[in-house]
Amino acid sequence: MDQLKLLQLKLLELNKIINDHKAMLIDNPEDIETRLSLSSFESLYMNFKDQYMHLSDELNYEVIDYRIMNSIDDSVPISEITESLNLFQTLFSLVFDVTKNNSPKSSTHLSSEIRNSSTLKYGFSYAGSVGFVLTIDNHRDLIDDTLDRTIENTMNLISITNRQELDANIKKFGVATIKTLNNWVTVNEKYDSELEIKTNNKNIPSLKIDTARFEQVNELISHEPLISTELITILKCELVGADTKSATFHIIDKSKSFKGSISDNIDLNFSLPSIVNVKLNEETKEFNGKITKKYLLTFIEIASV
Repeated sequence: MDQLKLLQLKLLELNKIINDHKAMLIDNPEDIETRLSLSSFESLYMNFKDQYMHLSDELNYEVIDYRIMNSIDDSVPISEITESLNLFQTLFSLVFDVTKNNSPKSSTHLSSEIRNSSTLKYGFSYAGSVGFVLTIDNHRDLIDDTLDRTIENTMNLISITNRQELDANIKKFGVATIKTLNNWVTVNEKYDSELEIKTNNKNIPSLKIDTARFEQVNELISHEPLISTELITILKCELVGADTKSATFHIIDKSKSFKGSISDNIDLNFSLPSIVNVKLNEETKEFNGKITKKYLLTFIEIASV
């Protein structure tokens, strides 16, 4: 059995012993012997945990220590744990996709390659509210530092504090990523949770998020429209309408219709209808569940037969 797996088993065993001792102290809080034993087991646990983090680093595993704390009492519902972790995984994978491909996400669709490369694996859980140590294999290549940058980008995204930072991150990561961030924030806020996230990367500071911060991020995202832009290319579509006075156009591609404005540098001296290739700047605005789109024609040419 490899050393990392052995440490995992020791940590799981110690976690059970610690929980058993805590239960014994609830029944008999004056039991000095149990209290001293608990302290000794907790110290041993922290020692093994430090060893696990150090060895993971040596073996090129990135580690994320994800701790959920309930701000009202010590109990954390199972539904919260699963929702919080699932949404964090989705957020992490979306950020990985953007970091790797340098393209903002307009949907939460992920390729199988991205999913496989960004899936966080369960290391072990531990006492003290609910904590999970998650790992992901990172071949620290001199060329590809995608995972390192993904962890840093995820931590920075979670830490946004104002509209200017939000707008910059919408542009960088796309609306789908920001909506997933808000879903994750909403779940943790709903359960009155506090979170602490640490990594084994010494260059990335740990992050503590209380309920007030969750509320702040939720309000920041929910009370302003999310606006994203994307350049789309449509080949061999039909130009069925153009008005140079109002600088507007109408294009049909199969069964889909596109109407919008014409860029100043476009000269629409085409007979109608014409089969054309176009580039459109698509602006998407989402607010209160409503989605609106605007189109700007930035390029047009007659399509070859």
